[in-house]
Formats: sequence, structure tokens, C-alpha cells
Amino acid sequence: MADLLTALFIPLDIYIIFVPDFYPLGEVGCRIHYVLWDILSNCSLLIITAFTIERYIIVMKPFFRQKLTLNSRVFKIVGVIWLISLSFCIPDVFYIDLLERKEYVFCYYSLTKIVSIVVAIEVFVFFLIPMTTILIMYIKIMIKLKTAQKKLRGSPVVGKQNRDKAAKMIAAVAASFFLSWTPYCIFRIMTVFPKFKYEDYYNVWKIVNYLCYNGYMSTAANPILYSLMSRKFRQAFKDLLKTPRVLSGNSITQKTTSTHDSIV
Repeated sequence: MADLLTALFIPLDIYIIFVPDFYPLGEVGCRIHYVLWDILSNCSLLIITAFTIERYIIVMKPFFRQKLTLNSRVFKIVGVIWLISLSFCIPDVFYIDLLERKEYVFCYYSLTKIVSIVVAIEVFVFFLIPMTTILIMYIKIMIKLKTAQKKLRGSPVVGKQNRDKAAKMIAAVAASFFLSWTPYCIFRIMTVFPKFKYEDYYNVWKIVNYLCYNGYMSTAANPILYSLMSRKFRQAFKDLLKTPRVLSGNSITQKTTSTHDSIV
């Protein structure tokens, strides 16, 4: 859901890339745009981390699998993730502002000491901790697979394939996470700690700002990774695609029935 909603911002950000000096949505739109984008991106990052933790537990402690797959537990975890994202990002409403200078209109953060602290905490909570967690789990899984290689030779082939698949998928998640969100993390750090001369800072800022759109790569990569890692996700996605067809089929049946009744 978070990835799908994040993708809705793509047309607007494409417009901003080609018309960088005129923000089109006004002050209210500016605040809503960036607050929602922060909420959704942070939520997506935490969901990736939670999903990786689930894969890690299944590989390392398979007997916990049934407990993890309970729908009630999943909904609670997702709910907590959304609450954390909201609690961090809602205060941004008071720090985002619109700057209008003749033909130039910019949507930007008004930097204060409080904003700097909040941004630094967000970078730590929503990037450094998740990235470190994913890397540690991947390393532990690889160590376990190597040390248990002899035992795995005597174990069922399917079990070994599942473990190898999980390890590869976690590696893919880590790579996607790093490539997609590192530029955005650098961008946020630069907004808090500008240490360059103005000209150098502005040139670097423009480059990193464009690279921030790599975050949209994550919205495309995540569903693919989820579908490869989770049978339930694949089935839910298939059901989602089938729903419109079922509804259209029902509507056609209802129309045919009503027409038949009217003729009779």
C-alpha cells in the first residue's frame, strides 16, 4: 500500500525535475506533498525491515513460522509501523514553507535547530537502523549457511533451496534498499549540516536532489521482491488482479438477468 501511494507522486516529481523553479501546488499543497511523501517513504522503509526480520526468523528459527504468519500479528506490526511514521512526520507540517520571489516559487524546509534535530533522528531511525539491521541479518544468515553446509548436504533438498532462496532475497533487499535510499539520506544530512561554500553546496545539492528520485526504484522493486519471497503476497496480488474481472462478470450477469426478467 505504501509503495502504491508513493508511486502516485511520480508525475508531480517529474514536473518538478523539468520545472524546478516553480512549485505548482501552492503553500497547502507544498506541506501536504512533502509530509505525505515522508510518511509513505518512511513507512515503506520500516516495512522492508520488518519483512527482512520475518525472513531471517524463518531461516534461523523455523519453529516460529506459524506464530509470525498470524494475520492479527501482521496487522498489529503494520499498524505500529504506520503510527511510528506518522508520529515522526506530522511535525514537518510546521517546518515546510513556500518561498515566492517574482517568477520563482520553491517548496523547502525552514531550517531551525529543532528541525535539524528532527531530521537527524529521522535519518537514524528510518535509514541507519534499518540498513544496519538488514546487513547484520544477511551476514548472520550467510555465516549460518556456510557453517552448516555439511549438515545441509544430508538434509532435504527443498529445505536447502528455501534457505538459499531466502538468503539471496535478503541480499537483493539490502542492495535495493541501499541503492534506492542512500541519496535521499545524503540529501537530508546535507540540509542539516551544510559545510560547503555556497556555490559548491548548491551544485552538489542539485545532483543529490535528482538522485533522491532513486527512492521510486524501491516502489517498483519492493513488490517484485515481496512476490519472490512470499507465497501469500503472490496470492494476494493475484486476487487483487482478479477482483475487477469478477466484479465486471457479476455486473454483466446482473444486467443479463434484469434484461431477461424485463422481457419475461
